[in-house]
Amino acid sequence: MKFSALAVVLSTLVASFGEVSDGEATFFQEDFAGDHNLSRAIWYAGIPVICRDIRDSRHLDWLSTWGFLITLQGLRHMAKHGLAWFAPPCSSWIWLSRGSTFRSGLNPRGALRYKKVREANRIARRLVYLLEYLVRKSCYFAVEQPMTSLLWTYRPVRRFLRRWNVFEVSIPLGQYGAPSEKLG
Repeated sequence: MKFSALAVVLSTLVASFGEVSDGEATFFQEDFAGDHNLSRAIWYAGIPVICRDIRDSRHLDWLSTWGFLITLQGLRHMAKHGLAWFAPPCSSWIWLSRGSTFRSGLNPRGALRYKKVREANRIARRLVYLLEYLVRKSCYFAVEQPMTSLLWTYRPVRRFLRRWNVFEVSIPLGQYGAPSEKLG
């Protein structure tokens, strides 16, 4: 489905749910949350949080329609100027997997004959749909990926970044006890 058609469907779907009251709104949401460390730290600071990960429930799988709609429904509860943090699986996008995914700077789509490549591409496209929704809702977002990730060069992501003039921030996590750098 093209984005233009999906945008109409998503807008209609979201509008049909009605407005979210201030008491229900959250200021931080995390998807692909893993152990929920980031969400937990923010929750301890007294900020309302929603976090989701497939390890919590198989129904949160973005590759299923149900998982995607659950995420969209959750993002409806995001307060204006809230922050959504996404850490989609990077294993298909990083340099280490380029020999098995056949992704490159010239071909970030990779070899579509492999299921894991098609699934990673699908997650990336769905991420763009959700980011479009958040931008139109006046929310902030961060997408966490290692520095070698080709996610940013994948055409739907690249077009989104250009359209909204999104900027990149590199955080050397090694300074904070992490073993590698990631982009957010």
